[in-house]
Amino acid sequence: MLDKIFLTLFGLEWFGFGVLGLFFPDIIAGMLGVTAYSESNLYLNETRALYAFFTILGLMSFISLIRPTLQKRVYLTFTILMGSFLIGRLLSFGLDASFDGTSAAIFINEFSVFFRSSTYFPVSSSPSTQLSNFFKKFNSIFYRISS
Repeated sequence: MLDKIFLTLFGLEWFGFGVLGLFFPDIIAGMLGVTAYSESNLYLNETRALYAFFTILGLMSFISLIRPTLQKRVYLTFTILMGSFLIGRLLSFGLDASFDGTSAAIFINEFSVFFRSSTYFPVSSSPSTQLSNFFKKFNSIFYRISS
């Protein structure tokens, strides 16, 4: 039951923002404070590409509510995506001194999604065993997807 609640929230958040950025990148630009992009088709292309991924991630969350066998893959995808976002944000906080109220709220949101997604997988007795199991699961999922 708890998975249905989390996956519904993840789906609403990521599908909603995905559609917003996919079809209305100007709104996203305004939310981010970007103003000097009007001459750049590359900005629009990159924004739409990224937000298309967010849209599909939200759809995956909704589909996994109907097909629970997909939940592990959805959580794994969120874990990898949010983990990379968190690393990038931490680097930005240190290198760019970009930590403020808005970036803190975004960081907390991404951390909570990462934490919930990563705790879906059972914890092993040691960190090295846990990491090994994570890569085994990742490899088996990647192998099934690529086959």
